Amino acid sequence: MQVLEEMSGVFADVPDALVLLGNKAWDIGTVKLEKAEFMKIAIAAYEEALEVYTRDRYPMDYGGTQNNLGAAYSILAEVEAKAENCRRAIEAYEEALKVYTRDQFTMDYAMTQNNLGNAYRTLAEVEAKAGNCRRAIEAYEEALKVRTRDRFPMDYGMTQNNLGNAYWTLAEVEDKAENCNRAVEACGEALKVYTHDSFPMQYGSTQNNLGNAYKTLAEVEAKAENCRRAIEAYEEALKVRTRDRFPMDYGMTQNNLGNAYWTLAEVEARAENCRRAIEAYEEALKVRTRDRYPMDYGMAQNNLGNAYRTLAEVEAKAENCRRAIGSYEEALKVFTESEYPEIFSFVERNLKLVRDFCEGA
Repeated sequence: MQVLEEMSGVFADVPDALVLLGNKAWDIGTVKLEKAEFMKIAIAAYEEALEVYTRDRYPMDYGGTQNNLGAAYSILAEVEAKAENCRRAIEAYEEALKVYTRDQFTMDYAMTQNNLGNAYRTLAEVEAKAGNCRRAIEAYEEALKVRTRDRFPMDYGMTQNNLGNAYWTLAEVEDKAENCNRAVEACGEALKVYTHDSFPMQYGSTQNNLGNAYKTLAEVEAKAENCRRAIEAYEEALKVRTRDRFPMDYGMTQNNLGNAYWTLAEVEARAENCRRAIEAYEEALKVRTRDRYPMDYGMAQNNLGNAYRTLAEVEAKAENCRRAIGSYEEALKVFTESEYPEIFSFVERNLKLVRDFCEGA
């Protein structure tokens, strides 16, 4: 890291070198734990290069560097100041699109529109969910005017998967059924390209996203049927997302699978589906440890408590009550009132509910 910072000073007046330096820092930052530090080096290098690469004098270099700058801000948003860095990424991508028009630079236009959609979708996680999701969808649809399945199948699959995520996120706040069905459709389009054999990692990711869409759709229509479809998709994802090869993805999908089984337990085979949910959550917790991933650990423990509480309604009430209480108490070791007041209240309410239910058990 120190070497990169020193080189930035040495090549302060050489924009080509600054862009290469920024690219190197970006590459390292996508795989290293010190993500923020490397992204800040990349951002500084790109911004210095843009002192020379003006839009009027060097339009192509300007567009490329603005796109890279947006990518660096997008990665930085994953670890700090999400809203602020997403907005900076959006600004950079929009500057790039002043050069990368659809008519003149078709592929670059589509790439940048896809990136712009990602930035809006990430921003939607923290503010103006509906508005930013709609902007993300608009950007992805612009990208898909170029990224057709026939001409650019890999890019088509990527953008369709992203589009599915945006519709799923939008479904959280409006038109749940309609937007979930659109998410399912987009994931289905992506899976026409992302087969298990040809693109296993992308296949696993898209199947997980498809499961999410079905799980959310189950909240408003055909609960049992859509839960079963979600379970099927998550199990397909887990054929790729193994604990040994992709532990974080494994933990995420196992947690999602548990949620689908727990929801299915509301309408059929309560005991059996609760036990399957518990099994999935416990698999997730083999990866989502309190030391390494405290937030994920806390949520999985809360979910595990929910499953034990529901199971206690139909069998071994005393034993399952104790297990539910233990899981909620584990979650509260992470979600303290001072650090996570909203989540604390949510888990505390679950704990109170199970204690009230279990009195005298």
